[in-house]
Amino acid sequence: MSHDSTTPDTDLSLGEHAIIAAATKLLGEHIAPVLSAKTDAPRALLLDAYDSPDATKSVDAKVDGVAVGTYTVALTRPKFQIGDMGAFEALATEHGEMEIIVRVRPAFVEAMLKAAAWDKSTGTVVHKQTGEILPGITYVPGGTPKGVTFSWKTDGKDTLYEAIQAGKLNRLLRDVPMLPAPTGE
Repeated sequence: MSHDSTTPDTDLSLGEHAIIAAATKLLGEHIAPVLSAKTDAPRALLLDAYDSPDATKSVDAKVDGVAVGTYTVALTRPKFQIGDMGAFEALATEHGEMEIIVRVRPAFVEAMLKAAAWDKSTGTVVHKQTGEILPGITYVPGGTPKGVTFSWKTDGKDTLYEAIQAGKLNRLLRDVPMLPAPTGE
């Protein structure tokens, strides 16, 4: 039974898939902050330029003089909002537009959900201490897979990163995109 739409390479073992996933997770953790800083740099500079006397609103990202993208300052649109609720409520009352809303107190909902228990013999939800049937509360059984988590072992990141740098996982990581080593300019 498939749990998701991706089709992993079946020539690899589950353990090999696990090490590829752990390695890509680690590489992502190392690369993401660098990429994020590089991605955010023009944003901060453009906001500063927008606040300058020139009020620069956009800048093109160019390769050999050809624009490949544009960073543009996004401006908020004017809008209206309630600034004085009391005054607005008086207006609504004057126009007959006030209503009273009745709801269950959130603290009661929380207390009843904490006190709820499943009575297998009757198939009903009851209060743990009193045995009172709690109408309107539904029991949702657990136990179905909802995802897969990953947790690092002690020194796992260091060990894996060293293995990647030493080329020990090249066969498994051949399809994982990596940043090229910088060349001298």
